Amino acid sequence: MRRVEFWLEPLVIGGEEYTFTPHPALPATSGEVYALEGGEATVYQLQQVGSGRLFALKVPKPTYRSARALAVTHALASLAAIPGFAAANRRCLTGESDPALIARWPDLEYALLMPWLLGRSWADLLLDRLASAAYTRSHALTLARSLAQSLAQLETLGGAHTDLAGDNLLLSPEVADGSRVELIDLEGVYLPGLPRPPVASQGTLGYRPPWLGHMPRRRFGWGARSEDDLWGPLGDRYAGAMLLTELLVWCEGAVRLHTPAGAEALFQMQAAHDEHSILLKAIRLALAVWGVPIRDLFHRAWAARRLADCPPLSEWAAALNAISDIQA
Repeated sequence: MRRVEFWLEPLVIGGEEYTFTPHPALPATSGEVYALEGGEATVYQLQQVGSGRLFALKVPKPTYRSARALAVTHALASLAAIPGFAAANRRCLTGESDPALIARWPDLEYALLMPWLLGRSWADLLLDRLASAAYTRSHALTLARSLAQSLAQLETLGGAHTDLAGDNLLLSPEVADGSRVELIDLEGVYLPGLPRPPVASQGTLGYRPPWLGHMPRRRFGWGARSEDDLWGPLGDRYAGAMLLTELLVWCEGAVRLHTPAGAEALFQMQAAHDEHSILLKAIRLALAVWGVPIRDLFHRAWAARRLADCPPLSEWAAALNAISDIQA
């Protein structure tokens, strides 16, 4: 008997009916649905029948299917009201909460239903030099303030995203809007009381603390010291500093000029770590535009040799809020 796939039928979740949307780049007659393949999960776009609202259904691959997803969902509820954490508004599908659905489609156990967030990733903007040319200081300040506030509130709760990177930061649909950022891929979040994931994040190239060495992404324990475990309350301090720096300096033409094409992060290239490189000099000059406090925050993170040496994210938020809008 031919297997019927779950995406060929509407799904009823929590009393609401959802349909899978067709792939936008393929003819409707192809029968292909809109799905984004990842290393640990596949994300499908759903449309709620009646309201027309779009949702994301994140279906873990068998190796990563775990009851821990339910514990993370419960923990993330405490973040749902914080700006930038819309992805924390989620429902974890289980045999207890959705018995008929899981009985029909066992592959959907521990899948996550959450809002479909519009916008491009920061990494995508870095790759798009044409769009980057329209990225201004005003955009930079607004986005950096938004991100710093979100991260500072998370750190105040004793939490950390643990894998901050350009791919995990979504911008407003229009850069000119710039009123918000959204953090995604929250499954590896650290929050007090959560059980440690089987494979904790060790960061992403360009945002990983350099003193941790060149360990493979998403591996833990290869030479890392316990106080520098990214899965902990200080886990975002270095990566957050680098991401905020990118937001603040990418508006400067000299930084874009000296960044090699194809770079998804400013600090993933060796040139950015050479104290005598033109790129690092351009980054430092671009930071100076924002004043001494911002420059010093970057220097403290850059010179750090452990996470505790990096400034708290609340200091970034305070320094950014102190900058006059006119200055931007």
